[in-house]
Parts: sequence; structure tokens; C-alpha cells
Amino acid sequence: MTDFLNRSEAPLTDEQWELIDQVVEATAKRNMVGRRVLNLYGPLGAGTQVIDFKTYAGDFKAVMDLTGEDDEGLLRVPEKVYKQIPLIYKDFRYEWRYRNRR
Repeated sequence: MTDFLNRSEAPLTDEQWELIDQVVEATAKRNMVGRRVLNLYGPLGAGTQVIDFKTYAGDFKAVMDLTGEDDEGLLRVPEKVYKQIPLIYKDFRYEWRYRNRR
């Protein structure tokens, strides 16, 4: 596995990394409630505004062939519909100056 987190440079043992991975996974599962409630499609990437829905037409029977060159049972895409993705957001205020409150 590629060392994206530079774990080999950290002063932690493999057992400590395993414990960190378990805690991160458990925390993510508890906090990612939306995927249990909403029917989500993706990930699509930043900046995606529309997705396309393809409606297939034709004979949907499977064909078995040794070379995969048989044109029987081809599917066509006669219609492609683009749907705009709704944006889910929450505004917040971030104070960038430190205020000493006493």
C-alpha cells in the first residue's frame, strides 16, 4: 500500500497506527448518518453541477461468445436526460480575529 500519510516517518508503531485506524473508522461510521438516510450517488467531484441519466432500449438478453465479437443483442441509448444536482449547504460565520474575552 502506498504510504500517503507518511506513516513510516511518524514515531508510532504498527499497533498504534492500527488503533488510530480503528478509531477513525468507528468515528466516521457514527458521524456519516446521511448515507444511511439519503439515497446518494457519487462521489462526483468538486464542481459537478449536472448528471446524465441514460435510458437503455433494446433486447436485454445476454449472449455467450468465445471472442466477444457478436453484435447480437446490442443495447442502444436513444435518450439521455441531464438533471441538475441540488446544492445542500449551511452558512456559518468564522471570526478570523482573536478576541480576548474576560
